[in-house]
Amino acid sequence: MRGVGLMNAIAFDGGYEGAAGAMVDDLLTRLPGDLHALADTLPDTVRTALRAAGSEVERALGDLRCLRFVGTLGREHRILTFVTANSNRVVRIQPPLVITDADVDRFVKATRAVCESLDTGL
Repeated sequence: MRGVGLMNAIAFDGGYEGAAGAMVDDLLTRLPGDLHALADTLPDTVRTALRAAGSEVERALGDLRCLRFVGTLGREHRILTFVTANSNRVVRIQPPLVITDADVDRFVKATRAVCESLDTGL
C-alpha cells in the first residue's frame, strides 16, 4: 500500500517464478514415455526460446491476477478501481472526497472478500 491523502495504490507482488517450469515438468511426468529425455535433446536455441516463453507466461500471470482483482471488485461489489497507467500490478484507488466511514468499511470488506476468492481460485 502507498499513497497520499485519499489517493492510494495497492501493489500486487505476484511471484510466479518457476511456475511454468513446474507445470511443464508435471505434464511431462503424466504423459507416457520418457519425455524428459526427449526434452533434453532439443537444440539449445529451442530450449532458450522455451525458457523465455515460460518467463513471459509467469510475468503475465502476475498481471492477470491484479486485473482479475479489479474486475471482480467492480463486477461483484460495484467498486470502481483501475490499474495504473505504468503497471498492470498496481491498483489505483481514488474515492470521492465525501466518502463516509461506512463506504470505507464496505471497501475493506469487499477487498478482503476478493482477495480470499483469488486465494481459493474462485
